[in-house]
Amino acid sequence: MTRCTVMWLRIVTFLTGLLIGCLANQSTVQTFVGMNVLLPCSCGENRGRIVWETKKKTETLVCHEYTADKDSAGDPQFTNRTHLFRSETGNCSLQLFGVTVADEGQYTCSTFKPYRTHQTINLTVMANYAASCTNKSSSGELVCEASGGYPKGKIYWQRDGQRIPSVPFSSHRDASSLLYNLTSNLKESRGYAECVLQIPGQTITINCSEITNSPSTGEHNVTIGVPIGVIFIILIAALAVCVLHVYCRKRKTMEGTGGAGSGNGNETDGTEESPLQEVEGKDPVQTEFTNERET
Repeated sequence: MTRCTVMWLRIVTFLTGLLIGCLANQSTVQTFVGMNVLLPCSCGENRGRIVWETKKKTETLVCHEYTADKDSAGDPQFTNRTHLFRSETGNCSLQLFGVTVADEGQYTCSTFKPYRTHQTINLTVMANYAASCTNKSSSGELVCEASGGYPKGKIYWQRDGQRIPSVPFSSHRDASSLLYNLTSNLKESRGYAECVLQIPGQTITINCSEITNSPSTGEHNVTIGVPIGVIFIILIAALAVCVLHVYCRKRKTMEGTGGAGSGNGNETDGTEESPLQEVEGKDPVQTEFTNERET
């Protein structure tokens, strides 16, 4: 192995270790608006001075600082909203209360004395949208609204799984909460449509059914056929039960009458010979002898 090859191997090993170290010192934490979040930081026993900072555009804000056995407040944005876990050995994590959209960003945990170390945490904030779909009967259009969400999403429409083109949506961001409100109107809608709310990492589909009115009665066409069909089926079932009941009773009556007639026929039918006729057709002596044997 040449000297040049050994040098390149050393450079690659050094860069690989440096990259692994940088990745190890970075982590991502995800939370929702209004929740409390823990930003992790492991500092060993090097806890002479601890500073938590965050970068906001062109400036760096101090979130919490601990030095000379004393905690000091940082920027007013974080006043009474932080707690440093300095009582536990090796734990310099920071708890942030009541997370807002403004808290999203990159945080750095730095320790000093005898040497400086730092870890970087990326905080990602989310807020669930409250979505709904309404039908404006006066204008004949469907309105899809999604409010109070973060990050910014978009709205589009689809029918039977196919996207409806050229339907715009508008977005408005609240100045204080920094949450988004989205609105989209679907004009000249027919049958039904689906409003799709798409945000990073999530897609929400809302079914929007258009209710058409009958020009004569003004009632909903969908609700007219259902009760009539149910009533019709009930009437047919009741009629079938009545017919079956009458048929069974009639057949039972006929069977009873037929049985009675058969009994009378046996008593008056002249074609069958009675026991007396059988005796009269035989020899009286033989009959007497036979009777004695039977007794």
